[in-house]
Amino acid sequence: TIVKIAPLNYGGFFKFLNNAGSGTPGYVMVDTQSFDAKFVRLDSGIKYSPSGYFFNYLKRHLHFQYPTAMMGDSKFEIDEEGKAHWITPVYGHLFLFGGEYIKGAIDTDPSTGKSVYYDGAQNIPEWVDNVYTGDFACELYDSYGMLRNGWINSWIGQKGCLKTTSDFGY
Repeated sequence: TIVKIAPLNYGGFFKFLNNAGSGTPGYVMVDTQSFDAKFVRLDSGIKYSPSGYFFNYLKRHLHFQYPTAMMGDSKFEIDEEGKAHWITPVYGHLFLFGGEYIKGAIDTDPSTGKSVYYDGAQNIPEWVDNVYTGDFACELYDSYGMLRNGWINSWIGQKGCLKTTSDFGY
């Protein structure tokens, strides 16, 4: 069954200060077929998140662990056992400007902050769903579709050039 999940966020700076030691208590899970929603309380709370401050701010925490990595936006996910994770894509570049590709992903435990780097898109576990965003996938396909018959053809003639629609919706 497919479920949607959303972590609880800090309601502001003072909420963070009051709860920084324990973190936010969990996340909300909604079944997409029955629309049943339930709150899932974690044993040790979500201490590292995009709504955190100082060293509990997820992006800062990851940049201290991986200072040279070019990271995308972190997504909250659960594995097959229901354990929470922050998944952050790591980008590489084939050219000086552009040519972005997914180089790997960082899996961060929201409670402890411990991270594991998966090098190469093929090494990312199967339960991870959000490494490629819809916009990034469209961008990759647009580059392929416009340049598949050569750069000059993409400017002159444009035979066989393809481009995604603006509303990919899934």
